This record gives sequence, C-alpha cells and structure tokens, in this order.
Amino acid sequence: MTRNDYTRRTFVRTTTALTGLAGFSSLAAADHDESVVVVDGTESDDIQWYNLAVTGELTGKSTAEGASRNDSDWLESTAVAGGYVRGGKDAYTFTGELVGLWSDGDPDVSVDGSRIDPDPLRMVSIQKDDAASRVDYELSVSGLLSSSAANGASIDGGDRVAGGRARGDVKGGTDSYAFSGDVEDLNADGGLTVVVDGETVGYEGEWPPQSSDDGSDGSSGDGSETGGSDDPDSFAAQVERRVHEKVNARRRANGLSDLGYDADLAAAARAHSQDMIDRDFFSHVAPGDSSFADHYEDEGVSCSGLGENILYRSLRSEDVDAVAENVVTQWMNSAGHRENILDDGWLVEGIGAVVSDGRIYVTQGFGSGC
Repeated sequence: MTRNDYTRRTFVRTTTALTGLAGFSSLAAADHDESVVVVDGTESDDIQWYNLAVTGELTGKSTAEGASRNDSDWLESTAVAGGYVRGGKDAYTFTGELVGLWSDGDPDVSVDGSRIDPDPLRMVSIQKDDAASRVDYELSVSGLLSSSAANGASIDGGDRVAGGRARGDVKGGTDSYAFSGDVEDLNADGGLTVVVDGETVGYEGEWPPQSSDDGSDGSSGDGSETGGSDDPDSFAAQVERRVHEKVNARRRANGLSDLGYDADLAAAARAHSQDMIDRDFFSHVAPGDSSFADHYEDEGVSCSGLGENILYRSLRSEDVDAVAENVVTQWMNSAGHRENILDDGWLVEGIGAVVSDGRIYVTQGFGSGC
C-alpha cells in the first residue's frame, strides 16, 4: 500500500502485499540485536490460537509483561512459532523483524512495548473427511511454515515441519499450516481437499491443479494472458471489473461512497503489473524510478493525490468471481491495504490485472483531483 498526496507535499510508502517473505511489510524493526513480541489474550477467556514468523531467529520464550511459559506453545524452526493464549500472554525474544501473524481470535500484539497490527500469514489446510483411509502427504512452500489449529485442525506428533516443508498424514480430519510465500508443491498418495487462503482446491495427484489449455478462460493455456484492456471478455479484464465492484461493496458496507473508475489509472496500473512480470520485481517503485508515482506520470496520469495497492498470488481457479473475491479479501485482511480501500479521500480507482505462468498480478491505483 502506498500513497502520494501532492497537495500536502508528503510521500508515504508502505509495501504490505501478501507475497513471499521479502514482500511482507516491516512491521517492527528492531533498533537493537534482540526484540520481544508479546501476544496478549488477557481481554478474552476464550482460547485464541496463533502463529507468528520473523525474518531473523526466535531465540526463545520470554516472561516479558507477565507472559507464561508452558507446553501449549511450540517453536517449529528458528523463525516460526505457534501456540494459544487464554486470558494470558505469550512472549518470544527474536532478532530481525516480525513479518506476519495468524490468529483465529483478536489478541493484542506488541513488539518492544509498542502495539502493532501485523499482516496475516497465509493459511493452507489439508483435509480428508473419510475416516476409513489415511492419506500421507508432503507439502512445501517458498517461505516459512508452521503447524496451525486453523479450520479445526489437529496438532500432533504425526506431522513434521522443517523450514518450508511439512510431512504428515490425515484420516478423517484436517492438518493446517500458516505460511509465507506460495505453496510450491504437494505430493500425496490419495485424494484430498486443500484450502488455500479460504479457497477450496481439489487434489487428485498433481499440484498446482491444471487449468484448461484450450484458451476458453481468456488465457493462452500456458498461464500467460492473451486478453487485456483491448479485450473486455478476457479473464484479466473480467477480474478487474469484479475487483472494482467488490471494492465498492466493501466501501458501501463501511458507510463510504463508491469510487469512480478511471481508465487512465487502470492503464497505468495494468502497465505496472506487466512491468513487474517482465522485469521480475515486486515493488511499488519500479527499478530506475524514484517513487511509485513515476509509473503513473509515465502513462500521462495527472492527479493531486495518488495511492496504490499491489499483490501477486498463485492462480488456483478459473472462476472470475472467486479470484476477484480472493484479491479483495487479501487486501482487506492487511491493515495498510484496507486503509487505502476505505480512505474517503479517494474519488476514483483503476485496476490492472495480468496473468502469467499461473500467477495473477494486480495493481490498484487510487486517485483524487484527477
């Protein structure tokens, strides 16, 4: 998420899209060698499960701010941890930065005494409803991985996690993992139901699930977009329209007026998504530019205020509505992106989506005074 308000001559840039580890926002930079993160569940007597990840190392449990040390928490690698709080606190010492946290509740989170609003870790659940047969699986992600209690999952000694890989089995139940990056591979000896970030995907022997190769979905069959702004029926163009509609639905639900749609902003946003693919980077600021506003100015966009959200994610579905919903939900689950979407100072937006090699890149440009 980033914003440029020329009328006040200020510039604020924060990258908060959910991607691999390098794409998470720097939520709490340590100004010394070791920091303390506290997960505070004292406001509720309910069990609140959580997972967290850091860029450096988790160096141990802590009793900071009266936190407890008990067997309900686990460190599955040097960079990820999980557990639950129930009317109390858990704390960990760590190096680097806190880059993400998942919880099924709403605990307060602080680093070195300062309360923060972490970006959510992604979630994958592996399900086998049939209790008559067991399925063994191996899972790998491009970032970090931690066992989770999400979606009613069990946490037991039958699952093994090492870095970005997990091995386990399911039989009439669910295994879940919080993770950063993308699901790279899944191998199993039977059929499974897999849920990634709330999207249900079937597994029948290959990952990722293969889409049709006849181009009927608006793509070329090899994952590259054949449509675009000149083809209103292309898959990407349909996603753009549905994202815009869903963004306005979120704004109306929060008592805000709809955003208009600006074709020039959309063209600049689409060009930025394509540029990220062509030059293999993920950032608001393109290589060689001094600010994110440069790629809008290059496309002839003139606004007194500009803002931007970006993301990329694996394309797990050919359903336009499902893909658009996942995009908007991902943004709304991130504090910075949500703030942009619900900013009543914006008057228009433009959406630019491009599909390439099984991934979708989306840039959302906001404008006022255009």
